Amino acid sequence: PTNQPLLTLQNNLTMSMKEALEIETHNVGEIAKEKDALIQRIVRELDRADDLKEKEWERQRKVQHPIRTYLHQDLKQWMGRFLSRPGVEDLIDSAAHHHEGEDMEDIWHASTFCQFPGPDGKPFLSPSIREGRYVFSLGVDGFNPFQNKVAKQNVTVTGMYMVCLNLPPDLRYLPENMFLVGIIP
Repeated sequence: PTNQPLLTLQNNLTMSMKEALEIETHNVGEIAKEKDALIQRIVRELDRADDLKEKEWERQRKVQHPIRTYLHQDLKQWMGRFLSRPGVEDLIDSAAHHHEGEDMEDIWHASTFCQFPGPDGKPFLSPSIREGRYVFSLGVDGFNPFQNKVAKQNVTVTGMYMVCLNLPPDLRYLPENMFLVGIIP
């Protein structure tokens, strides 16, 4: 909804007013009376159009609009692109997550993580499962895009990322392997 119809009406009334003012009455009282009545009617309609236009503008000012846009990409589309890259699915499927010993160097070395139950009560990430089951970590970090070193920052941009933990640690954090969940300006 815009004020365009009201602006068009106002323009038409203004043109009508111009034409009404140019009417020759030839000193005939009845024509002069009708001319004055027509001008008064046009003035009333112009006032009414102004009132309607102001009300519409006020209504439009009250409508809430987002201050900033939330930017994001679709996870399903990203997963499709990610898994269709040559060698990625094989790399994920062949990754060995078993670990013997006390030192944990990766999240896959935690027994609790590897034994996480699925909906059927069996381990969700069992090697016997022949379907893709992917585990992601979520990272959120805010930063000043202007790189100001002052402690009182007025501007922050927050990035949200997901990292596929099924990849080997040396490949997880490469930009091409990270899913940008969204950016909050």
